[in-house]
Amino acid sequence: MSYLVFARKWRPQNFDEVLGQEHIATTLKNALTLDRVAHAYLFAGPRGIGKTSTARILARALNCEKGPASKPCNRCSFCLEISEGRSLDVIEIDGASNRGIEQVRQLRENVKFAPARSRFKVYIIDEVHQITTDGFNALLKTLEEPPAHIKFIFATTQAHKVLPTILSRCQRFDFKPLSISSIAGKLKAIIKAEKLNVTEEALLYVSRAASGSMRDAESILDQLSSFCKAEINLKTVTSVLGTIDFEALWEISQRIIERKTPEALLLLEKIINEGKDLSQFIAGLMEQFRNILITKVVSGRNAGSLIDLPGDCIGRICEQGKNLTFEELFYIFNVLVRAQENLKRSLSSRVIVEMALVKLTQRENLSSLENILARLTGLEQKLGQASRYCEEIASPVIARSEATKQSQDGLATGSAISKGEAAPLPRNDENGVIQHSSWLNLLQAIKEEKMFLASSLELGKMAGLVDGVLTVAFPEKYNFYKETMEQPENRKVIEAKAKEVFQRDLKVKFILDKNLQAASSEEEQRSKEAQKKLSSEPIVQSALNIFQGRIVKGNSQ
Repeated sequence: MSYLVFARKWRPQNFDEVLGQEHIATTLKNALTLDRVAHAYLFAGPRGIGKTSTARILARALNCEKGPASKPCNRCSFCLEISEGRSLDVIEIDGASNRGIEQVRQLRENVKFAPARSRFKVYIIDEVHQITTDGFNALLKTLEEPPAHIKFIFATTQAHKVLPTILSRCQRFDFKPLSISSIAGKLKAIIKAEKLNVTEEALLYVSRAASGSMRDAESILDQLSSFCKAEINLKTVTSVLGTIDFEALWEISQRIIERKTPEALLLLEKIINEGKDLSQFIAGLMEQFRNILITKVVSGRNAGSLIDLPGDCIGRICEQGKNLTFEELFYIFNVLVRAQENLKRSLSSRVIVEMALVKLTQRENLSSLENILARLTGLEQKLGQASRYCEEIASPVIARSEATKQSQDGLATGSAISKGEAAPLPRNDENGVIQHSSWLNLLQAIKEEKMFLASSLELGKMAGLVDGVLTVAFPEKYNFYKETMEQPENRKVIEAKAKEVFQRDLKVKFILDKNLQAASSEEEQRSKEAQKKLSSEPIVQSALNIFQGRIVKGNSQ
């Protein structure tokens, strides 16, 4: 007799044996007992959790000699035929290979015929979401009002791809992934029946590796039983599956926490030499830091319900969490997620993982947002005190300066009038003098659209605004930039932005000024002196330290 794999040999034979789906088993048993079985069911959920097995149990329960019954006898000819796949009245169809409208039309024609010898003709369609839209539409009428002897059972891993018109005609049951404890309990029963020698640590690792799928867990155990005739331990499991064990993940995560780049790279070299899959390594590392995060959020050892690891392992993870902030953990997750995405698109997987480890071990200390805000608040208070102090000192100086200026202006005006000369124009935006803030706003507006244009314009200086003409002066040696500004496309941008800033239509004129260079040099000198003076201020030093910045411009005022 040919060998029967564990996944088929230990398939559940009645509703009570279906693990982790008690809500579904109870509903179906009650429907059978009360004779309220629907004509169409949709079983949705991940792979390997009992959808097809439940469909076959339901088919046996409907057609059992002693049925319809909530528990099929599994001994009568009808039950045996269905279990062995020999029944003419229970038709299993693969939705992926029978997805077209022609196949669905054939099914619709066959539905008209009565069962050969069973009570009901049952159609089990697996991966039903693979059927085309036209195929679904051809099935709608039959599915809504089928003959009394027909039952449809659909199974899918992607219920969202099934048409709403199909969903509305079915009773939907959502199957849940199995818990690690449920999988481990079933595996223990198989191990005992098959007389295998498996350590508890290896059993838990297989249960976790199955990711909620009983079929995957049974397949892994089957593979391990063929690989090792003696004791199956954790080392055997990781060797067969190519996964990374807890010790290796703990070691490398510890090197990341301690920022030890050489040691982390050497551990990676060892993992690569053992033939481990680097994508699984990154996934394992993410799981390790996820567990660290859980221990920080859920008070240490009480996190056992959220972490499927032995108690001593959780204790070691708790110790690691004490040396990491939340900000560091979020940064580590971001780096690992990017590495995981890059691995899918790159052939140089080793380089990507090495770069990720270097980035993690060379990370800088990250301050929390609360700490930064607290330091900024303190800095604002210091700056406020300094500002009030400066105002107190500056007030008498400004008063004297204004008085002197008015006196000088009066003398100059009187002299001009006595000589019959025209008085100077009023100093305002409308008649020639441009506010410094307007010039800066114009530069910023241009910079947002054309960076090069703004950089070139900064070499010039606003000379005036008279009769709707904005004059910009350049030093003589910057004739190239003047000509660049005069190009039609550049002039158009500048005039458009000037209209936005000054709220009116303006023409822009560019000139060369031989005296502008000297004025610019003096300005530079004043800026350097102001910058030097500012850099010695304690408050400014505090701001530079907080933001890791530098002074780019100093103002003597």
